[in-house]
Amino acid sequence: MQVLQLIQVVVLGPSLFFVGYQVLLQRKQVRDQVAIQGYKLYHLLVQQYMEILRRADYNPELNCIWDPVDVQRHSVLEDAQRCRTWGAWYAMTQEERRCYRFVRSALETFEQTHQLHEKGWIDDETWAKWQGWINIWRKARHFDFVFEDTKPRLIKTFAATFGTVGQPKKQTVREA
Repeated sequence: MQVLQLIQVVVLGPSLFFVGYQVLLQRKQVRDQVAIQGYKLYHLLVQQYMEILRRADYNPELNCIWDPVDVQRHSVLEDAQRCRTWGAWYAMTQEERRCYRFVRSALETFEQTHQLHEKGWIDDETWAKWQGWINIWRKARHFDFVFEDTKPRLIKTFAATFGTVGQPKKQTVREA
C-alpha cells in the first residue's frame, strides 16, 4: 500500500507543479494583454489630442481661444451663465460656440486620459505632463464656462482632481 501512495505522490507532485506553473503563465499573459490594451488606448488619446491641435492649424480662427475676452462681452456671458444652465452658450455667437466646442473636445480628451491614469495605465510622470497641458488649456477663452457646464457629467475624480491641477484661474479679459 505504501508503494502505491509513493507512486501517487511522485506523479501528483509534478502534476501540481505543472498546473501551478500554467496558472502563473496565464496570469502573466492577462497582465500583458491589459498593459497592451492600456498602451493602445493611450496612443489613441495622444492621436486625439494631436488632432485637436491640428484642427487649429486647419482653422486658424480657433486660435482666438487664446485671446483675452473683451470685458463687456465677458460680463454679458457671465450674466447669461448665472441666469440659467448653459446660459453662456445661448448668449454666444456662432464663432464663440465654435471655440466653446473646440475647448470642450480638449476637456473630454483630458478626462479620458485621467481615467487611464486612474486605472494605472499611465504612470505619474506621463500624467504630470498632461496636467501641464490642462493648466495651459485652463487659460483658454470660455474654458470656465465649458467646465462649469460639463462638470456634473464629468467623472467625479477628474472634476475633483481638476481643481487641484493648478492655481485657480481667473478669466483673462481685455479692457475695452
